[in-house]
Amino acid sequence: MQATGERDVPRLRRGCGPPLSLLRLAVVMLVLGGCSRSVVADQTLRSPSGSILEPGELGTVHLRIGDCVRGPIPDVVDALYGVPCQRAHLAQVFAIGDGPETCVEMFDRALGSLAVRTDLPRVDLSALVVTEGRERVVCMLELAEPITEDLVRPQA
Repeated sequence: MQATGERDVPRLRRGCGPPLSLLRLAVVMLVLGGCSRSVVADQTLRSPSGSILEPGELGTVHLRIGDCVRGPIPDVVDALYGVPCQRAHLAQVFAIGDGPETCVEMFDRALGSLAVRTDLPRVDLSALVVTEGRERVVCMLELAEPITEDLVRPQA
């Protein structure tokens, strides 16, 4: 974000802003066209609440808030490998919305609580544009190093 008072327009690449504690805010990465239609089903085993219990391939259209992904997230993707958040992962879904501004707004809200965490590696923001019926944006926290905890549902 620039200090001009205007919101940045998300760019089509991954980038980092100025450091804030140990975190750096990245501009939103949109994966256009790569996620147009996922033919991969949700091959994970989930709890009744929707948390991933057993890992498996996970089509991008099946991503849910709180899902942890082994990562890293490629530029063009139609499936990821979902894992329980207690296993090493490099990304986690933290919001789903209609546009990239949803990701920026939600990340801004989460930034305060993440910034006080001195034990976390650098956290960047990215987004996947997924189209299946209607377009939606899957907002993800991408980590510089693997972690083994749930950042979205810490008590889960």
